[in-house]
Amino acid sequence: MGTEARYDSFLSVHFLSFCHHVFVNSWKCCGIMTAFGSKVDQSPNTVFMGSLGVADLLTGMFALPSTLFVRVVVSPFTCAAFIRQMFFMPAFVFCAVSVNHLVALTIDRFIAVTYPLKYPLIMTPRKVKCILCVVWILGVFVGVTPSLGSLNYPKQWVCGTANYQAGTVTVHSLLLSATAPVICIMLLSFYVRIFTVANKHIKDVSERRRAGMDETKVKRLEAKSRLNATVTSVSS
Repeated sequence: MGTEARYDSFLSVHFLSFCHHVFVNSWKCCGIMTAFGSKVDQSPNTVFMGSLGVADLLTGMFALPSTLFVRVVVSPFTCAAFIRQMFFMPAFVFCAVSVNHLVALTIDRFIAVTYPLKYPLIMTPRKVKCILCVVWILGVFVGVTPSLGSLNYPKQWVCGTANYQAGTVTVHSLLLSATAPVICIMLLSFYVRIFTVANKHIKDVSERRRAGMDETKVKRLEAKSRLNATVTSVSS
């Protein structure tokens, strides 16, 4: 009974995970079609969001299943150094691409809020394409780098041992450790600036609206006073 209960719970958990996986990927497909299907609104922000949706969709379709498979299955095939890194490589690549998209989106919003009049001249379609190329190429480079260390001993058993001992992996870890705090501080500074400028714009718009409402009320009162004065003079 206990074994059957555990087996049933195991199937239930995996069925729910599968349903969640299908739902998330379907939602990503809808977002991608919305971003790239409309020719009316092809703003840089929409293009970046659509490209980020593609990266997230590829993460769900390839990176997550391959990572789970190599984590669950232990065999001479999946525990060989080179093969194991090939299974992990999609996760490294698409996660790096997603982070690069977040940086690009933050910079795009920073320019749009801080320099709204110059924004169309700064973020031209050609520059957006170049930024997307850099985002994907840099993400692939960052994601592939850890896998290069397994080329020296491709058939070495790495399950349950220190998997990453190559020089490329050490350099990769040092670069990530150095750049991750810088990226976080940069994004935080950008968002603080964005919220500050947006809050200032909101206050300016609110003051203008209040001033406009007061001016309209004054004009209405003046027109009503003139009408009353005219009616009074005609009656008399």
